[in-house]
This record gives sequence, structure tokens and C-alpha cells, in this order.
Amino acid sequence: MESSDSIDQSEHTALAGALDRLTGAIFAYSSRIWDLASVSNLNKAFAREMVGSNEANSRASDALDRELAQIGETSTALVSQIDEAVDEIHGATKPFDDVRETINAFIATLAEMGQHFALVQAAFERVNDVANRIRESVAAIEDISSLTNLLALNAAIQAARAGEHGKGFKVVAGEVKTLAERSGALTVDIAELLADLNESVAQTTAGLGSFAQMRERVSARAAEANDGLAVSNDALASASNRMDSARHRVAEQHTQVDSMIGELGKLNAAFARVTESSRHILDNLVTEERIFESLGSDDTKVRKELQTFGSEFTVALGIHGASDTVVVGHDLAYPPWCYLKDGASAGISVRIITMIAEHLGLGLSFQPRQFQDVLDDFTAGRTRIILNVGWPNPALERVGAIATKAYAGFEPVVFVRKTDHGGELDPSEFARARIAFQQGSYTEYCLDAHNPEMVAVENDIQGIAKLIWNQVDGVATERLVGRYISERFFHGDIVPGSGACQWVDVVMALRSDDTSLRDRIDSTLDDPDIRARINSILSQ
Repeated sequence: MESSDSIDQSEHTALAGALDRLTGAIFAYSSRIWDLASVSNLNKAFAREMVGSNEANSRASDALDRELAQIGETSTALVSQIDEAVDEIHGATKPFDDVRETINAFIATLAEMGQHFALVQAAFERVNDVANRIRESVAAIEDISSLTNLLALNAAIQAARAGEHGKGFKVVAGEVKTLAERSGALTVDIAELLADLNESVAQTTAGLGSFAQMRERVSARAAEANDGLAVSNDALASASNRMDSARHRVAEQHTQVDSMIGELGKLNAAFARVTESSRHILDNLVTEERIFESLGSDDTKVRKELQTFGSEFTVALGIHGASDTVVVGHDLAYPPWCYLKDGASAGISVRIITMIAEHLGLGLSFQPRQFQDVLDDFTAGRTRIILNVGWPNPALERVGAIATKAYAGFEPVVFVRKTDHGGELDPSEFARARIAFQQGSYTEYCLDAHNPEMVAVENDIQGIAKLIWNQVDGVATERLVGRYISERFFHGDIVPGSGACQWVDVVMALRSDDTSLRDRIDSTLDDPDIRARINSILSQ
């Protein structure tokens, strides 16, 4: 028979194995809880942004509805004003037509006056010709008068010579002389009258010439005025036609606005339904978040109690040589550096610290949580090591953390939507942008030189959700992390939009009183074999 000591020892070993299995099962279960929590956070982020976007759309739709109503009122008033303008245009065309008829009559009168003027001018020309012929006749009469006077003088001389016999002839010569003198006087009067007539005719002819020129100018101006009125009348007719067309189009627009207002009413009702249902979803997600927070709190308590129980159990059973267990906190979702896979911690940094722990003979208990929760656990003493820390890190330095030597490097960049991608820009191009960063992460400070507006989020997934909903212009995160999250959750639609903002050392953070463990880890990192294995992991 076996001794009681051997039985107790075998039972103790079995109990210790059962405790290890229970611990592993609890840790795996809690890891799955955190995995679900990360998905829940993603869903909550999308739901919150969807509700916010829907409310913004609803407000925009309401504003559009009001603006369309105002447009409808304005178009109604515009139709009325156009009607009045058309009536005024139609009223204005009648005076234009009357003026045109008057001008046309005036032009016709001028033409008729021109015809009469031509007749008068021709008559004056004939009078002038007759006067010239009379003048020639008068000249001839003057010549005849002069000759007659000479003849009378000669007859008087001959009568005097004849004596008594020439008395009768003397009487005749005297009468001829008298006639010649009277003819000469008449020709002088006629010449004077003809001179006056010629002067009057010349003046009248000059006046008729001036009148003709004036008539031509008046006629030309009347024609120009008539042409101008024709153009104005055509413009009024064109304006009337356009106003008629505008009235028709405004009337159509008014009908369309009424139709749009009706459709917007339906859209607003749909927005209201979506908002109402989305709020229910968001309420459920908030409840779910509280449940996960409660589960997280319980998980912390269970892990702590399990740690305490394990230590007390091994001491009570007298099991010696058990390796120390170090609680390691890390971010839930910072792949490929650290994340959850099948409910367990995984990633580059997890592999590296596991290798270091094996080298030092340490046991590890991973606690994947939101980074801020990891930081709270670290500050409260529930976590001994924070894994995968970008350094320098002011947030950790403020709580007195110390860092190991660097075992890798982060390359923080700004991720943007693929549709906005224009190549990897210099980080200075984001100087006036709104950039999301994970609260408590080194990325809060990676763009300090360019002073953008930094927006804190719980994790990079929520930051990318804000980016997709256009609430930020980019997300600052490590290049490999951003690519992993983009491919896993967002179909590769988020891509690097900048070059490296800076180069950040990757370290493990410990409390300031834990220098002994820090030095042991540093010594291990200096080991050439360990460094070669780390480089191999990084190269993969």
C-alpha cells in the first residue's frame, strides 16, 4: 500500500495541476471577454457615429426643408412680380408702336415735302431763267432805245435843214425821241427790278438749299430714331418672351420645390425612425459596454484572487520551486505587436517577453485591456509590467514608470481614407488637421512639432471609426498597427497618409521600485543569443 505521505503528495500534485488548468481556463475565458469587448467597442463606436451622423443629417434636412419652404414662398412672389413685369412690358409696347407710327408718318410727310420742294425749286430755277432772258431783252431794248434816240436826233437835224418842209418830220422826230427816252427810263426801272428779283431768287435758292440739307438731316435722324425704336421694340418683345419663359420655369420650379418638400417630409420621418431605432441600439450597446466593464472589473478581481489563492495554495501544500508569476498588462488591440487571438494574448511583443520570461524562469499572467485600463491597473499595483510601450511616454513618466532597454521601434504615421490618399505626405502637411490618437499613447506627442488638433479616443479602432465618419482628418498610430486594423476590420480602406512622424523606442514599463526586475530584463536583452532571436521575430 502507498503511504499517506505519497497519497497526500499525489493529491497535492493533482490539485496543483487542476489549479493550473482552472487558472488557464479562467484566463482564456477572460481573454475572450476582452476580445468580445473590443468588437463591442467597435460596434458602439460605429453606432454612436451613426446616430450622430443621422442626427446631423436630420438637422441638415430640417434646415433644407425650411430653406425650400422659403424658396417656395420666394418663387410664388417671383411669379407674381414676373406677371406684373410682363403686363408692364406689354403696356410699354403700345406707346412704342404709336411713336413709331408717328415717326413713319413724319418721314412720309418729309418725303412729300421733298417732292413739293423739288417743284418749288424747279419753279425758282425757271423764274431765274426767265429773268435772265428778260435781262437780255432789256439790254436789247436799251440798245434799240439808244439807236432810236440817235435816230430821233438825226431826224431833228434833218428837219431843221428842211426848214418849213421839215416841220412835220420834226414833230415825229420829237415823239420818237420822247419814246426813246421813256423806253430808256423803263429799261432802267426793269433792270433795277430784275436786279432785286435776282437777289431775291439767289437768297431764296440759298434758303431752299439750307432747307434741303436740314430736311435731309431731319429725315436721317427720324430714320435713326425709327430704327432705334424698332430695336427697342424688338428688345421689349424679346424681354417679354423671356419673362414668359422665366415665369413658366419659376412655376415649374415651384412645383418641383413642393414635390421636394413632400419628399423631405418623408425623409425626415425616416430619419426620425432611424434615430429612434439607433438610439435603442446605442442604449443596448451602452448597456453591453457596462456589462463588459463589470465583467472586466470582475475579471480583475478574479485574477487577483486567483493569484492570491495560487500563492497561498502552493505555500499551504508545501509545493516549492514554483516560478514567480509576473502580471503583464497590454493593449487589447495593437496588432501585430500585441492583441488577442483565440482568446489568448498574441503578437510580436508577447512572443518576445515570453522568451525573456523563459530565460529568467518567470511565469507570466497576461491582462489584455484598454490601454487606459492597463495604465490604471499599473498605477494601482495590479500589473507589474506594461508591455509594448512607446518611449519616451509622458503619460507613464508622470506616474513614475521606468523603462527597460528598447527591443524594437515604432514608426508612427498618420492614416487616412484611401479615397483621400495622395501619397505619403510630410507630417507637416497635417499641421491644421484634426488627428485622433489613443488616449495614454505616445502617439499623442508624435506630431507636437506641427501642432495639429489632437482628438483623444479609447483605441485606434474608434479613431478609425471617427475617420470614416469624417469627424477627424486622420489617425496617428504605428504603421504596422494601422495596416493590421485596416485589413481586419475595414477592408484595407485606411492607408498611411504620411511618412514617419518620428522613431519611437519599444520598451517594457515597470514601477520605479521594480529596478531589480528591470535590470534582469535589460541583462537578458543584452544577451547576444536573445537579441538574435528577437531580431528573427521582428524580421518575420
